[in-house]
Amino acid sequence: MTQRKKTPQTQYLADYKRADFTIEQVTLDFSLFDNQTIVTSKIVFKKTNNRVKNLHLTGEDLTLLSVSIDQKETSHYEVSDTGLTIKQVPNEFTLSTQVLIHPEKNTLLSGLYRSNAIFCTQCEAEGFRRITYFLDRPDVMTTYQVRIEADKTQYPVLLSNGNLVEQGDAGQNRHFAMWHDPFPKPSYLFALVAGDLACINKTTTTQSGRDVLLEIYTEKAFINQADYALGALERSLKWDEETFNLAYDLDRYMIVAISDFNAGAMENKGLNLFNAKYVLASPETATDKDFFNIENIIGHEYFHNWSGNRVTCRDWFQLSLKEGLTVFRDALFSADMTTKGYKRLEEVRTVRDHQFIEDQGPMSHPVRPSSYIEINNFYTLTVYEKGGEIIRMMYQMMGAETFKRGLALYFERHDGQAVTVEDFATAMSDASGIDLTGQFFRWYTQSGTPTVRVNSLYDAQSKTYKLTFSQHHLPTADQANQADKQDLVIPIAYRLFDEAGQSLCDERTIVLTESEKTIEFGSLSKRPVASILRNFSAPVRLHFEQSIDDLHTLVRFDDDLFVRYDALHHILKSAVSQLIGQQTTPQKTPQKTPQSIPQSTLTQLVGTYEYLLTKDNTPAIEKAELLALPSLSVFFSLLPEHPLDAVDQAVKTLSAALAQQMSEPLQARLSTPCEHEEHDLSFAAVSERSYRNACLQLLSYAGDTDSIARAKNAYDQAQGMTNRLAALEALNQTQSPEREAALSDFYQRFESDPQALDKWFAVHASADFPNTIDTVKSLATHPKFQLTNPNKVRALYGTFCMRNLAQFHHPSGQGYRLLSDLIATLDTINPSLAARMASPLTQWQRFDDARQDLMKTALTTLVNLQPISDDLYEIISKSLAVEQSA
Repeated sequence: MTQRKKTPQTQYLADYKRADFTIEQVTLDFSLFDNQTIVTSKIVFKKTNNRVKNLHLTGEDLTLLSVSIDQKETSHYEVSDTGLTIKQVPNEFTLSTQVLIHPEKNTLLSGLYRSNAIFCTQCEAEGFRRITYFLDRPDVMTTYQVRIEADKTQYPVLLSNGNLVEQGDAGQNRHFAMWHDPFPKPSYLFALVAGDLACINKTTTTQSGRDVLLEIYTEKAFINQADYALGALERSLKWDEETFNLAYDLDRYMIVAISDFNAGAMENKGLNLFNAKYVLASPETATDKDFFNIENIIGHEYFHNWSGNRVTCRDWFQLSLKEGLTVFRDALFSADMTTKGYKRLEEVRTVRDHQFIEDQGPMSHPVRPSSYIEINNFYTLTVYEKGGEIIRMMYQMMGAETFKRGLALYFERHDGQAVTVEDFATAMSDASGIDLTGQFFRWYTQSGTPTVRVNSLYDAQSKTYKLTFSQHHLPTADQANQADKQDLVIPIAYRLFDEAGQSLCDERTIVLTESEKTIEFGSLSKRPVASILRNFSAPVRLHFEQSIDDLHTLVRFDDDLFVRYDALHHILKSAVSQLIGQQTTPQKTPQKTPQSIPQSTLTQLVGTYEYLLTKDNTPAIEKAELLALPSLSVFFSLLPEHPLDAVDQAVKTLSAALAQQMSEPLQARLSTPCEHEEHDLSFAAVSERSYRNACLQLLSYAGDTDSIARAKNAYDQAQGMTNRLAALEALNQTQSPEREAALSDFYQRFESDPQALDKWFAVHASADFPNTIDTVKSLATHPKFQLTNPNKVRALYGTFCMRNLAQFHHPSGQGYRLLSDLIATLDTINPSLAARMASPLTQWQRFDDARQDLMKTALTTLVNLQPISDDLYEIISKSLAVEQSA
């Protein structure tokens, strides 16, 4: 995350070499002041290679004050911009250094920095080198003892990893606290917090009878919003012990909510630091979706205590070892807290709508990359979500109980170690007897999204039905290292129904290992309706031509939520395609969009939606997912052969027609009295709200005075954030006085709540109006907007550039220029955030020629910035390299 001063250095997995030194123990002393911090370290080193004479430690933005070896000052060292080299060191020795750092000036939000007068740290992946000189790599694990000293009035709370062993007065209105973590950990898991914080806590008991103190720390003004997070933490502890027999291992578990945070949260051992938006919530200020996210992310970070902390990754190429496994574990947890179908659909949307696009883009890489310039650029959906899908396939193939045995074996073998993905696959193979280290392991090493094609053939005379499955692999941007894609192991779950929805066979799974495979069914008097890739059994694109009638049958009668969801998307895709026109012209050719849907198409579609509303027995929260129309971005991905403008117009036409035709049953559903209070967070209440608000949103696409009045009334009657925001988003479809009044009211209610105010920024930025870009520019000067706060940047600019497809991709290119200017500024403040914000520009290949030229112009401007960070350079240069290799 440093500014690039010379040619960036590429790191390669093949070059991994064990560290020449181990660290036996670390003692750190922090003297915190408003204008500087002094860090004194005492590190016990031991050589693993006696031929090595010098010790090189990484370090960035440190001012070295002193160096001593075995308590004797030394001058045998060299300091550079990237580290400290100690010359002619003995085989075993204690190195003491003292450095000066400036957390108050650290806008990178990496290392030690200040957020709203709170000292805090973010050390993953390579932030510890901004705190002191160190072997800052994940395979160097050791125990830490930490002393923190600060002003007792400004910073009454002093926290670090592990257990509190001593605290007291340090004179001159200062105090100290000493912490000891008995478990060896890499430097990226180090954490420190100092501030004037409030705390709520609760003691829970493990199955062995040991008490654990759970604590949530926040800024004092928001401590009343921490109760749900505390409950979610306790549920996570109990679930992991009950499900995987994994108990917590320290005396206390602390979570601290931080306002300025690049990521979602950080699993530092015993002291998690969280983006405040994933801790703070009340029914008045947070939606039901926010509560789900809080529980999910708290679970994720807690589960890292074993899958990431007790056993960590040998090097950063193995990142999915901890992240993919923990994503899957938190998915199981969240499914148990909600419904399996709802949670699975949430995961599927992330993979198909976003990770698949990543696989197609310039940053395409395997789940375990083979090289990188800046590791922060590889905290990706591929590493996390696709990595989680690989674990899910293992789980399916092994079965739940065998998977648990495999996980136990993995932890037993490698507790306290830094290991590789191969180590995990070997343990799971040994426990199951299934080879996960051979062909299956290609999922980790081969980039790209496979396509599974399915062909069906029914023979009425013989009453047989055949399904032929084949797998196909397209080149990816990193194909120079993977010229020949190989066949993968792909589990495909399927089931057969008749045209009335009656089951013809139980769910089965075919494991596709070859290029093509056929299965045959007999004694079928009629052609069946096939339900394929049930529960999204593998992260693949499915190409299966089914009739519209079959798709409607699946939507109405299949018992698999993913298949129903996917079938409905294909029905809607067909309707949009009809609106655009049947001709297949190049994207660059303008197309005229018809203004009405064929009546037969609309009648059948309305019939299926009415069935969902009136006859379907699906849980309400799952039904809401089926009622929600896909976004323009999803439709554009489904119809890549058509230009964005034509897809946009057709989607608007379809949405309005469906809303008008469905007006009566939707209004009838909304007129039904609510069975639950708005502040009720029970799953039944959440499901009811989700369903009703899906109906309101669908009805709002009509855009007439009645739908506007209904949405405004819903806003005025709302008591909690879920219904209030849903109504505001419905009003956001129209440029109306009602919308303006609701936006004004929302600001007045929540101007002092940062998380709620982010929603206000996002609603403005998501409005599909020609003047929205001017609104974004204006809001960027709003006194509540801060360019140094990642949440604010993502709420305003991120929403406009990543969710408002039509306006960001305005043919004038003004959206691209807005984003380019933002990124150039951000790169001088927070390179990691700047690189992530560049994502929309890197997708230029998906668009028409004119837009491509404008996007590449913006990218060229960025790549020529002087200086430019390694973070941003890697993203932009790889995006432009795609054009050169095309």
